[in-house]
Amino acid sequence: MSTETKARQQITSYLMRLGFPEGVITPDVMTRRGQRADFVIYRRDKKPLAVIEVKSHDRDYPDRREPKLRFHPYVRQVQLIADQLKAPYYLLTNGDSFLWFATDRAGWPRLLDEPITPELVFEAGRYRLAKEDLVRALQELQRFLFWKAGMARSEETAILILAKLMSEAGDDNLKQILLNSSDDRTQLSLFYAPLALPTLLSQLIRREKDTSHWAEAFDLLRDINFHDADPKDVLRAIDETLLNPRMTQDRLRVSRWLADLLVRLARIEEGDVVLDPCNSYGDVLAAAKLHTDDASLWGITDLQRPAVWAQIQQLVLGNHKQSILLGGRLPYDIRKSDKVPQPNRIVTAPSFGGKIDEGEGRTFLYRSGIRHVDDLYVELALDWVAPEGRVVILVPETLLSAGGKRALTREMLIYGARLRAIISLAPGLLSPFSVLKSSILVLDKGSFAEPYEVFMARVDEFEEEETFDSREIPEVRGVLEQFSRWEEESVAEDLKTARIVKTSDIDFGNLTVTNYLHEALDQKQRSPFPFFGLQNVSEQIRRGVTIKLREYGDVPIIGPAAIRQLELTPSAINKTTSVDLPSNAPTVEVGDVVINLIGNHLGEAAMVGADLAGSYISVHVALVRPDRSKVHPEYLAVALNGEYVQRQISQLFTGALIKGLPLNKVKRITIPLPSLDVQRQIIDVVSRAHTALENAKKELSTLEGRFSDLIRTITSGRVRE
Repeated sequence: MSTETKARQQITSYLMRLGFPEGVITPDVMTRRGQRADFVIYRRDKKPLAVIEVKSHDRDYPDRREPKLRFHPYVRQVQLIADQLKAPYYLLTNGDSFLWFATDRAGWPRLLDEPITPELVFEAGRYRLAKEDLVRALQELQRFLFWKAGMARSEETAILILAKLMSEAGDDNLKQILLNSSDDRTQLSLFYAPLALPTLLSQLIRREKDTSHWAEAFDLLRDINFHDADPKDVLRAIDETLLNPRMTQDRLRVSRWLADLLVRLARIEEGDVVLDPCNSYGDVLAAAKLHTDDASLWGITDLQRPAVWAQIQQLVLGNHKQSILLGGRLPYDIRKSDKVPQPNRIVTAPSFGGKIDEGEGRTFLYRSGIRHVDDLYVELALDWVAPEGRVVILVPETLLSAGGKRALTREMLIYGARLRAIISLAPGLLSPFSVLKSSILVLDKGSFAEPYEVFMARVDEFEEEETFDSREIPEVRGVLEQFSRWEEESVAEDLKTARIVKTSDIDFGNLTVTNYLHEALDQKQRSPFPFFGLQNVSEQIRRGVTIKLREYGDVPIIGPAAIRQLELTPSAINKTTSVDLPSNAPTVEVGDVVINLIGNHLGEAAMVGADLAGSYISVHVALVRPDRSKVHPEYLAVALNGEYVQRQISQLFTGALIKGLPLNKVKRITIPLPSLDVQRQIIDVVSRAHTALENAKKELSTLEGRFSDLIRTITSGRVRE
């Protein structure tokens, strides 16, 4: 009998001595990701209670007194399996030693003093209402409000659900106001005044309007008690039916996993005061409430409907305090008041974009000419958070690389606080409907010595899973573990997706993470050639203009559709007339290089030949006229299509739905630049490869024609070899 087999027998006997029935202990359970649990203990509702990993007696088995027990690979292995099976407890044992764990709020294994008791198996039945029942009820409510009550907006649904939740908590006042169709301002002002519900309700309830549908709507929910369901299931049902991202275009809604990631990075503890100054629909505060019951949570939003939904999420999760307030888009008004205690944690995901024209705050950045809301939110958060507090904020990557005065914002990030981390999210992770790039900033307010280290990491693209626990996503879990270990032990592995960078090595012109990861730095270090800015090797870089196209025209126009890697497609050349041609339209010469500035072929470049000399370029095309004393035109086209430049373009593009490359960012591109002789050698190699490719295409076309002829004539008896 093997040592591990003997240990398995011992663990089975141990569990039965604890009182677990044999029927709830299942051996060899596979997770969805293909990992195996030696044993799983199940509750009556068939949900996993605990995962058991059995190890034989060997020198690697940990001692419970080890100071770094939670980092032990055996412990992390069983925790990972427990996370995948969603089991709250896990046991590591060799048959003699029994180490029971649960995961703490920071995501680390926590050694339990006592073993888990069988009573926990019989928790089933705590929640009597399934998510599917909630979804059906909410869908029926929506149909009723739309078809019978004639109300398509979500404000009515929000007020109705808020009243239902308040009624379940023992407060029927809002429900009675709706049923009595009262718009008495004195009476309305008693309920959630900071939410401006009096104004919102007065818009919904008018004496001249028949509001008898409220009673019918409440009757539809008569058999539903939200508190009979798992709070997470209630939120999932609301997400599926009422707050789908496609229906909430007025303010950004972050995914549940992303809200959880922001909260975990903030390291919220008991007694903390947590503020989300751009609370939107309350997703970040909901994640904070799930993370801890003992923090003081506050949110501010500038719109009534999101404010009501944010309060609903808090009520669902058991927070009956009025903690959602209405303020300005940049809530300087709340900052100046005493409505919110000073926070020591600010966690927020503001809606991106926009500028303000009024300098309510009269802040340093505003006085410096910066009007971007994204920058001003960072400044407001750093001013508001208490000393030694932490700010975790989601920002667009343009804030980290935009030119001009916005470099002042990046100086503020480095010198006005201690920038702990920049974590970049792959395009599409912020929203499945957008390619907008974003990053998470982690900033600590307090004294620090410069230079210091900054944790930089990238969360790669993954198939999004709807989860309230971001650690269930391997790409996110790896970044969290690296960051936590670095913060606690000043230790971090250098990986392709994470790196520690000193502020003395940071370029204020570009704080984007990809600029500092090894794959970018290594390519520079490996290259035998020096690097030069595109502006330094060009006589001219300019953009085309908007040109009205005419099918019957005779003036050739090079647009983005014609530009492919090292090629200009003749069939895609557009036309216009001399009458429609703007006077400032730029023309191209032989040896100019044109770059596609938009769409799926963004950044691809080609050299202009004699056949297209004198053509004009449209607005989404850049013209680069090389300085031939420094660079051959053919080499420039090759370099612009190369991996090093394309990586830069992947960092520099803008746009939420369609990728675009502004001209000022084209000018910031750098290229490897060998001597003119070496450039000519590279051109010859590429030219020979291109000629071979064209010959292969012709041969393939000939073979395809012969094959088609064969298929067409094979049954006629006229077979030709």
